[in-house]
Amino acid sequence: MKITITEVAKDADVSLGTVSNVLHNNPCVNSAIREKVLGSIKKLGFVPNESAQRLKKNAGTSITRTRAIGIIVYAGFNRYKEPDYADIIEGIHVELTKQDYILLFYNKLEELVLNPVLCNKLINSEKIDGLITISSQLEGIEGQVKTKIKNIISLGEPLGFGPYDYVVFDVRKGVLDAVGYLSGLGHKRIAFVGNELGKLAFFREAMNSLGLPIDEKLVEADCSVVAEGNVKISENFECGKALMSRVLDRADKIPTAVFSPNDLATAGVIQAIKEKGFRIPDDISVIGFGDSMEILAEMDPPLTTMALDRQGVGALVVRKLLERINNPETITSKTSVPFHLIVRGSCKGIKES
Repeated sequence: MKITITEVAKDADVSLGTVSNVLHNNPCVNSAIREKVLGSIKKLGFVPNESAQRLKKNAGTSITRTRAIGIIVYAGFNRYKEPDYADIIEGIHVELTKQDYILLFYNKLEELVLNPVLCNKLINSEKIDGLITISSQLEGIEGQVKTKIKNIISLGEPLGFGPYDYVVFDVRKGVLDAVGYLSGLGHKRIAFVGNELGKLAFFREAMNSLGLPIDEKLVEADCSVVAEGNVKISENFECGKALMSRVLDRADKIPTAVFSPNDLATAGVIQAIKEKGFRIPDDISVIGFGDSMEILAEMDPPLTTMALDRQGVGALVVRKLLERINNPETITSKTSVPFHLIVRGSCKGIKES
């Protein structure tokens, strides 16, 4: 038998209005009363009628709200091994909770492409008020999404099939600031090690703008050159370690500093430097990019890096999406999120290089 709000009120010896206020997180409810009502809810197994709640929240408007959103992540995303987006997803979840919304689903693109039934069930305006896409163009389901979901925000890149709000990371300025920091410490012979051609272009721009020479023997941005056989290693520990070893083996003169463009590679870069008998930062300074792996802040020495406020990014994406949901006629916006320097112990100043 379904437990009703009336039974909860009777068990807690409070009014129906008080139970309703507790269910809607009204801050005016006394903490002792709140705990009493929550205790009755738990004891009785009460489950709120979501449809009725939505009708009440939307009373006086012509809009039906689900109070739910969904997330679609790029194909190949690994929920358990991908550090870059873990804190962002947590920030999304926390902000949704604050705004009295729920995260209904969190799926990789291929999960929906390969399962049309699931896709039809989730990509539905009766299920969600809006959608967050992460580094994906929604290949294979873009038409369905465009037809069925009005409120969309993209994180990481703009969507190519419509004028939707999007949030991007200011990678260019982050790289320029990282190289500028090393230059300010007196470094001129700076290496680039990591499988990211996009950041390499910004690295070259930074070096040129600072008037610093680029020694091509200190530049490694292609993991295929160190892959074994036909196996290509990617932006990971093995890639960083192999490329850094290659730089140190062939350099006419070792770099005084290294810029590593992602955390997984940076761990390998550090390992290679130590295995070759060099000290960080006494012999070689290292600056990373991303700060998505807590262990890098605990290494000896802890890594200096360019970081994002990842949970803040998640909260920002939610707020922008809810603004769109509440004001659908507003102009499409682009938001650029900056990286900030975190100085730890892996870089030191030098007099000349």
